[in-house]
Parts: sequence; structure tokens; C-alpha cells
Amino acid sequence: MSKTLQFVICPIVCLLLGLPSCIKDDLTNCPPVEQSLQVIFSCEDAAVPESQPELQNATLFVFDKNDVFVTSWRLDASHPERPSLNKMYVPDFKLLPGEYHFVVWFDLLPPYSITPAVSGFLRGTTRIDQAAFQLEIPGNRTIETPLPRLLYGYKSGEIKTRSENILAIPVTQQTNTVNIVVTGLPPTTDEYLFRITDTNGNYTFLNAFADCEAFSYTDVNRISTASQTLTGSLTVLKLAENRPTPLLVIQNQTTGKQVFPRDNGADEQGNLIEIIRREHPGNDFDRTHTYTIHIDIDDTNVTVNVSVDGWNEKPSDNELSPTY
Repeated sequence: MSKTLQFVICPIVCLLLGLPSCIKDDLTNCPPVEQSLQVIFSCEDAAVPESQPELQNATLFVFDKNDVFVTSWRLDASHPERPSLNKMYVPDFKLLPGEYHFVVWFDLLPPYSITPAVSGFLRGTTRIDQAAFQLEIPGNRTIETPLPRLLYGYKSGEIKTRSENILAIPVTQQTNTVNIVVTGLPPTTDEYLFRITDTNGNYTFLNAFADCEAFSYTDVNRISTASQTLTGSLTVLKLAENRPTPLLVIQNQTTGKQVFPRDNGADEQGNLIEIIRREHPGNDFDRTHTYTIHIDIDDTNVTVNVSVDGWNEKPSDNELSPTY
């Protein structure tokens, strides 16, 4: 045998002898194979009434067990099926067996944004604690129009070998509607300002509150001549217990007089969380997202009542309906 042939054969034989056993049904020593994944965005912890518009998009981010970015996947109008809750999807990526963290944001539309932008997430480099969500707040620190709906989901899960990988990611609603009904004010054509001041415009990718300067959600309205009531409605982001904000203030914008709370310095009287908890001590802010605050004002006192509007699933078709 020539020396040249020996040099060719020897490395090949040595390589084959060094390979682990990976034949027939014995896959013990085989290298891991990427696995497909089925995803369900579960609405068990979300309150999304069927009267709201369809979801516009969903962006799923995947991080490994060390919190390092692996991949992302987007559902939008260009997908054969629009983003929906309680429906199974098969993303266009596969994952090696192991532990992962999954984060999903629904309807990331202006004035919502994330840092970095989706295209700026670098595989093997970007960490989950480097990613953030922010509400784009105007220079006057005032949100004057209703915010679009926003949903968030998180799940830590394991991708396994040779098994059906189905992942249900629980989704929570980030937006809340606060309706305010005021009675007892004297008839006038003055304009009234409803203002909720908060610091809830920024979040981590684990949905924790992040640093944010105070800003205001506002609505302006007049007393109805037909019902003699003053009404306002504001959409605010995430609410949670034991926070010094949000603070609710109602002011006659024409005269500058504050009508609620009566004492301009009484922040505790206008704390929206405390107002809700006084009426509903066990309220779950992750599941309840519509609040109606009734405020009756007369010359001597102010009476405040809160009604809570929740939403439940219709088991027949996975849609959601109000629990009136």
C-alpha cells in the first residue's frame, strides 16, 4: 500500500473509531437535535373582551437558560392566521433541548416601543436584562389620547428530545380602562380635566416596573346638560398594589379649582390603587382591567364608590365575554 493511500485512509479510520455509538435505536451518545415547538398564548390570566379590536401583532423572544437571546418570531397581518389567544401556533424556528425563557409582547405599536429594536437583538449576545419596554411620552409628559391595548406574556420552559413540545404562555393585559362618573357639581359649561399621574411607562422584559419620570394620562370633558353628570375615561398602563402612584385629580380647567380630592395636598385620598382597594380589598390587578369610579360631591363631603368590570372566557368558542 502506498504511503499516500495510507495517509488518506488512516485519518478516516481514526475519525470513525472516535465517533460515539449512534446507531439504530440507541441514541444515547448522539449529538442533540433541534426540536420543533408548538406555542399557545393562553388567556387564563388575561382579560380581553370580545368587543375590542383584533390583535394586530405578536413578537415572541426566546432566551436560553443563561438569559442570552436565541431567536425571535413575529405574528402579524402577513401571517396566514392573525395573532390570537388560545390558539396553537408552530413558530418557524427550532430549538436544541434545554431550558429557555419565552417573552411575548402583543400589539407593539406606537406609542409603544422596545429597546433594542427587534432587529437589534443579537443571538448569543443580547441579555434579557438589556431589553426594555417603554411608552413614548411627549415632551409635555402628558398622554392625551387613549392608549392602544397591550398584552404581555412570560414562560420558562424546557425543550425535550423526542417528545411533543407544547408551550402554553400565560398572557396578561397591560392596559386598564378607568371610567370616572362625577355627580353633585353645579351646572356649568366649564371644562373639567381628569388627570392620573403615574410612573408606569417603562418595564423590564420580565414585566417589572423600571425607572420612569412621572407623567400624566388626561381627559377633558364638560358636564352633561341631560344627566347633569361629568364623565371621563382614561387608559392607563399596568396597575399593581402597594405603589405611591397613580394619583387621580379632577380639576375645573376653566377656573383652575380642584374638585377632587378636596385637599390639594392629600395624595392618599387620590391614590387610585387605594381607592380601588377600599372598595375591593381582594382585587386582582392582573385579571381586572376595567374600573368605574363614582364620585359624588356636595358642599360638605365627597363620596367615592368603585365598580369593577371583569371578563371571563366563553368555554364554547374561546372568546371572552363580560360578566355583567
